Amino acid sequence: MILDLHDFRGNVYGAMDTPMPLLTEHPLQEHFLAAWSALSEQLKAHGNKNDSKGGIVIAFELLNEVSDASHYLWNRLYKSAVKAIREIDSTRMILVGSNCQNSVAYLNQLDLINDPAVFYNFHYYEPQVFTHQKAHFSEEMKDYDQTVTYPGDISGFRTYLKSHPEYLMKYQLTAEESTHDRKLMEKLLKNAIDFVRYSGCSLYCGEYGVIDLAPPAEAVKWIQDLLSILDANQIGHALWNYKALDFGLLDLNGDIVSEELLYFMIENNR
Repeated sequence: MILDLHDFRGNVYGAMDTPMPLLTEHPLQEHFLAAWSALSEQLKAHGNKNDSKGGIVIAFELLNEVSDASHYLWNRLYKSAVKAIREIDSTRMILVGSNCQNSVAYLNQLDLINDPAVFYNFHYYEPQVFTHQKAHFSEEMKDYDQTVTYPGDISGFRTYLKSHPEYLMKYQLTAEESTHDRKLMEKLLKNAIDFVRYSGCSLYCGEYGVIDLAPPAEAVKWIQDLLSILDANQIGHALWNYKALDFGLLDLNGDIVSEELLYFMIENNR
């Protein structure tokens, strides 16, 4: 089980223009470190990977989808958090995410530390015009309002972004692409593959998924290609998500959202 700090005081999601307060203000940083120290103290007797009692292993993920406009300060804060945890628990598994909301493109900005129980992670939803199509929580996706297939043509979204430059940063990885297919996926995942090949560290894709508004058969094809690339490169992965929140295998009532996806996920994990 991963205990993921999904938000925290001073954290500003998507703040890639100006460094957020959590990364610049000492009292907020001290509060962040104190929280992880308290959690470590509370859980030090439970869920450790070396626990002779067995049972569930509990890992800590320091902060979900970090945004660090400075490109330096998250490395400093995460290392301080690891140090604070290690003063209490020497072997707890710890996950550290990449900058720009756990972007695969920013894995090479992570400072790596010599700790065998520290692992690194990223999230993958590219291109979002497919995985987040028609999303009610996204103004641009609601405005674009197109059904996108996989493999498929995304040149229309490229045109849309040219007339809506305020969204270019958010979609920087695919803003100039016309087609999305396995070849593009392999190109975008090169940083992850290089990380595994050259860093000597373990890597985990902590989130991937396709919104329930996408054609189910197309979602399965995208996930199938993604998992084949991750598995071939020994990159662990977890689907976002199990229940509800627009990406779930089940809806709020516990009913199956996509028979195709559920069948694939079951067969893929046999």
